[in-house]
This record gives sequence, structure tokens and C-alpha cells, in this order.
Amino acid sequence: LDTGIEGILIESNTDKMDVAVFRGVESDTSGNFREAAEGAYVSYFFPHNIRMGGSISHLDEGARHPTIDRIGYEFEGEYGNLNLYTAYVSDKLDSLNSDWVRYHNGFYSTATFFGTGWGILAEYKNYELFTYNDPGIIGGVTDYPSLQYPATGVPEATMYLLDRHPRLAHYYDDLGFQLEGTATYQNWGLSLNYNQSSDHDDNALLPQMKEELSPYRAFFAHVEHDPWEGNRFVVLGGWSENVEFTRLANGGGYSLWFQRFGLGGVYDYKIDDANSLEAEIQLMKETDKSPGREDEHWEEYLALSWSRSPNLIVTGLLERTEDINEAGAKDWKAGIIGGAGKYWSSLEVALDIYERHQMRLFYGYERGGLRCTGGVCRQVNPFKGVKITFTSSF
Repeated sequence: LDTGIEGILIESNTDKMDVAVFRGVESDTSGNFREAAEGAYVSYFFPHNIRMGGSISHLDEGARHPTIDRIGYEFEGEYGNLNLYTAYVSDKLDSLNSDWVRYHNGFYSTATFFGTGWGILAEYKNYELFTYNDPGIIGGVTDYPSLQYPATGVPEATMYLLDRHPRLAHYYDDLGFQLEGTATYQNWGLSLNYNQSSDHDDNALLPQMKEELSPYRAFFAHVEHDPWEGNRFVVLGGWSENVEFTRLANGGGYSLWFQRFGLGGVYDYKIDDANSLEAEIQLMKETDKSPGREDEHWEEYLALSWSRSPNLIVTGLLERTEDINEAGAKDWKAGIIGGAGKYWSSLEVALDIYERHQMRLFYGYERGGLRCTGGVCRQVNPFKGVKITFTSSF
């Protein structure tokens, strides 16, 4: 549900049926009404590993959107080596203050084929959902879909430097797919991923690379090898092209157009039953192809960790960019790849206490920007100094 809603959720389930109903209201910091929502959901498990579900929900008109009535359906099934999940929602928007009625819809499906030591994932999304700009939030990602976030359809496994620059889902107009294959053989592991998205081009069912459609495509590979006990090698590599096209009121537009290529490697060495070392290095070349802004620069990432089982990890980190305009870093006069740049260095100690508690001590510089995990992104401000973090799990 929209963050901030307060209310009641009632759920019940049996071996074959799940049922849920909810009612919630949201107010601003002054106690003024912002939104109210209610709905119900039911799903039933049929023989042969088939599940079907449906939902209805209603959002009252408020500061962020008109009245929304949503109907949703979903299907999940398993047959032999095939898993399939499909969901569809349809939104009816009806403004009490005008005569217009609008409809939005979204479709998502994923299929997984698997066997002994291998798997293939195919994922497809087709979104034309209503989104709003929350007037209570300034900056950051502002295109929010009503109710729950749909699936983003982006790779969940990638490398840090590339993952700092994902394509943010255009829920109001998003068409895309991804294909991923994984395989293991003896002490080798392989993962390959291809992802492509764009805005809609009329009634097209597949994304296209036209500049005015804000296209995105990416390829990522992960190879892992354990040649002998206590050693692990990982090689990472990826490439992406991301265009964000903005239309102007006069009918024209402009693009932010970036290409990125990255390589990386990880080496794990187990010293004994209690101690191990890990080293990771990444390089990325970013090319700005935006009209009138053509430029390119390198970025580097180096991490060294010592782990002592069962509860201690010490990590040293060095990150650098040749983009001298990026804030929150120290000047680096002699570049690693070449040229001047900026860098971030830090040391962190993580200590687990009685399994359920962890204390982290951080000292140094932390790079700001977008941090993404599994398609969920948040803005992080640059930081320098000392941080002590204590986390408890109950």
C-alpha cells in the first residue's frame, strides 16, 4: 500500500484459499486528509499446482489523484520443469470535479525453465499505469504508482559500478523484457542476462531503440570458478545503453544518453577454518553521448576484506572517478587510469553480537548517489566522518 496509510488489514488462509481485506486512511503532518483506500483479495489453489487470484480496490479522490477503482487478476502454475506467473491490473480513474474518465492497465509475466544444474528465466512487462508526483516529497524519484509497486523487471545480480546507474522504471509507460540463463558444472558457474526496455510506440508489444522512446538495453555476465578448496575466482562484465528523452512544450525534446562498459573480478582465499580474505576490483568506462555533451571518463572500485568466523568482518574500500565535477570526494592529482579525479576511501568493522545483533563502525568517505537493490532504489547523500550503526533483529 501507499506508505503512510494507517488502518486495518485482516487475512485468513486455509490449505487451498487465501483471503485478505483492508481499509486505510492517510493524513499529512498537520492531520489533514490525504487519501483513503479499501480493497479485498482472494486466491484459490486448484489441483495440479495451479493458483488463481483476484482483487478489487478503491482509492478516494485526494490531493494526489482522482478516484481510482482497480481490478486485478493473477495466475500461477507449475508443470514439470516450467514455472509460470502472470498478473494483470486495470485502473479506472474518475474525477468528481470534471466529466472525464480514464483507464490505465498493466501486465507482467515471468516463466522459468529449469533442470539439473541449469535454468532459463524469461520476463515481460507492459505498463501504462497511473502515476503521481507526491507534493510532500521534494527531490529523488517522484513518479509513484498508486497502491503497490509493480515488478521492475531488471537484473538482480550485477556489479556495483554499473548498478549505480540503473534504468528507473517508467511505470506510466514501460515496455520491456529480460532473458537470463544460469548453469553450473562441477566447480564452474555461469550467469548471462540481457535486458531491454522502452516507452510504447503506438500499440507495439516489444521495446524499440528509437531515441524518443527512452530506450534501455544491457548485457551482463558472471563466471565463477572454484578450482580447489578454499579458493574462489569470479569474473564480472557488463555493458548498458540508457537514453532518457524529455519532451518540451514546443514539440521538441532533448536526451541524456549514456553508454557504460564495466569489468570486474573477485578472489576469495580461505586461510583456515576461521579466517578468510576477499579482494574485489572493478573498472567502468562511462561515455556521455548526449548532444552537445559528448565526454567519457573512467571509474574504479577496490575492496579488501578480512573475515574471522563467526562474527567479525573488516573491510577497506577505495573508489575513484575521473568525473571531477562529482561532489563529496577528495581531489586525486595522480590518476589510476590517467588524469585527475576524485576518490572515496573508508574502513568499516562489522561485529555480530549473539546472532541477532550487529554493530558497524565506519570511518572515511562514502560516495553519494543512487543505491539500488533488486530494482528498489534510494538516494544516498555523500558522507565523511565516523558512523556507528547498531542493528537488532527480533
